[in-house]
Amino acid sequence: MQSIYDETLSIMQIGYNCAETVMLMAGRYYLPEIGFSYSNLVTGFGGGMGRSREEACGALTGSVTALNMLVGRDDPSKSVDGIHPVIADFREIFIKEFDTTICNKLREGYEGEEATDMCQKLTAKTVTMLFDYLEEININRKI
Repeated sequence: MQSIYDETLSIMQIGYNCAETVMLMAGRYYLPEIGFSYSNLVTGFGGGMGRSREEACGALTGSVTALNMLVGRDDPSKSVDGIHPVIADFREIFIKEFDTTICNKLREGYEGEEATDMCQKLTAKTVTMLFDYLEEININRKI
């Protein structure tokens, strides 16, 4: 997972936000057949929805979007019951690691470059947690 962590950091360092980075990593390793960048699906979630920092962390919302793409339904006749426990379980993993889902609370005590560095490391950790969770629920990487 160290290479996934490092790759995630390098994506953030070129300018993608937390939510975009999660989707780019999930897309690359789990959804390569779709063939678009995925980042545009979640751009507005970065910084806690519209950079408000008052909402859920973009790394978490990017993860939820990726999970929906991988486990969610694509037919209204199918039940939604399968996705909700998956999302709830990953949310709990995130809370166990970071104590909260709210962007402002995660950034508390950090300013400027220190906040940027913290966010990049949190996002890289979230991607590795997401990939571990996907393996745990038997969703395999495609590359």
